[in-house]
Amino acid sequence: MALLLHCHPRTIRRRALEHGLVSPGSPVYTAVSNDDGSTSRQYHIQGPRSRTSRMSDVELDDNVRHITQNFSLHGREMVRGYLLGTGEAVPIARIRESVVRVNGPPLPFGYRERHRQVYNVPGANSLWHHDGQHGKL
Repeated sequence: MALLLHCHPRTIRRRALEHGLVSPGSPVYTAVSNDDGSTSRQYHIQGPRSRTSRMSDVELDDNVRHITQNFSLHGREMVRGYLLGTGEAVPIARIRESVVRVNGPPLPFGYRERHRQVYNVPGANSLWHHDGQHGKL
């Protein structure tokens, strides 16, 4: 509709609210007065992610094991996305713990085994000094 009227979709929503065509949604946050006199915001999450999964650790481990066996390159965030896709909103801390239980602790970052190639050259400067490539001007 916004494309037909050449305006932003939010403008359509505002005008519909002004004319009573749609009802307003619930507030995103409410202001809360603290004991020290300051105010803070308390956010209200709605939708499918608002309910945390009640999956047990054993069930979570089974799901993570299944995911990592089928998708061996999936990390924690990909496992989280997979679980969200199945309707399970599991906190990332629980997923992290489950991945460690299933796959073991991660390797240290940057750890790589270094294989050095052994060179056999006739002299000390033979690797970086090469006569014969000097062109004449």
